Amino acid sequence: MTFRTLPAYLAATAIGLAGSLLPFTTQAQDAPDADPKQVQFTAEPYVWAPTVDGTVSLGVLSLPIHVRPQDLASGLRLGAMGRAALSKGRATLAIEGIGVDFKRDRFVPLLGQDVKVRVLALEMTGGYRFDLGRSVAVTPLLGLRYNSINARFGTAPAVLRAKGDWAEPAAGLLVAARPARRLELQGKLLAGRRDSQRHSLDLRGEVAYALHPRTQVFASYRYLKQNYASASAEGLAIDLGGDGPLAGLRHRF
Repeated sequence: MTFRTLPAYLAATAIGLAGSLLPFTTQAQDAPDADPKQVQFTAEPYVWAPTVDGTVSLGVLSLPIHVRPQDLASGLRLGAMGRAALSKGRATLAIEGIGVDFKRDRFVPLLGQDVKVRVLALEMTGGYRFDLGRSVAVTPLLGLRYNSINARFGTAPAVLRAKGDWAEPAAGLLVAARPARRLELQGKLLAGRRDSQRHSLDLRGEVAYALHPRTQVFASYRYLKQNYASASAEGLAIDLGGDGPLAGLRHRF
């Protein structure tokens, strides 16, 4: 997380929710346009499978992290991720959510320690689309990123506990182009920053294909960088980056 936080947050996003930071709901050129006077709802479930690298620190203890998607998929007890949005005309309000409940004994990427992590990550944005031509549009984004994490490492009596709960304002840009009748390309950047200790960067590139006037399948590549440090010297600090393929379905109701 982007979350966008702990390795469980970023790597466990391979199992998905429903929701949407900003689905740019364009359809095939022969499809009817959405009624600009009506509110439209778009749902976008997807799956992301990142590889995560960086460090996780608890006080003076700092652990290097290298986690593959399969490492955390084996310990994921419950996970959900996706996007949802409301749009009217050129304006869109959207939310992306990640929820993770992870538990794994003797987790090798964390030096064989028992690990239990619960994470909630939300991205809420608003945007207004500007059409630059028949097939290109740009949408500036403004919003908020929120993360909450509760983690436990080790076995009794040597158990370390960590909690983090923070929000950061975010801004970015979504660019969409339609080079062919059913084909759409997207690029998105969203950067969040509260201070030098809490900031994030989310980059995505996407190819979408219209199966139906209201439905697209898409494949993309996502990079998410997350930094966080507790105000306490003994608290949680993370410096993690995750990148990998993402695939999903986008439907406008």
